[in-house]
Amino acid sequence: MHANPAAQDIVATGELLNIRNGVLSANVAAVSSALAVAVSQAAQDESAIDRKGLGVPIRWRDGSAGALHVLPLRPGRGAFDASVVAAVFVARADTPFVAPTALVAALFGL
Repeated sequence: MHANPAAQDIVATGELLNIRNGVLSANVAAVSSALAVAVSQAAQDESAIDRKGLGVPIRWRDGSAGALHVLPLRPGRGAFDASVVAAVFVARADTPFVAPTALVAALFGL
């Protein structure tokens, strides 16, 4: 499992997500079950999910809404080993949209 610094911060707070034995789960049972189903679907049939992925609604303790977005990864894609089956992105509903051009510019110092 790989977690970027933002994901590490989310897990460290213990508010929303946990990582145990290399498995990502949520603190709310219904969200954890939905996340497990989404990851299982991503592992079984990437073509059925297509490029859009699967969304799992979430709510932080402060009441703000968001989503866990699960995207399938083919075995051996990128620098990850074959056991990695999905990428999970966390998004808050109140986070402003960042255009891809601004994101690329920020990433590459353009």
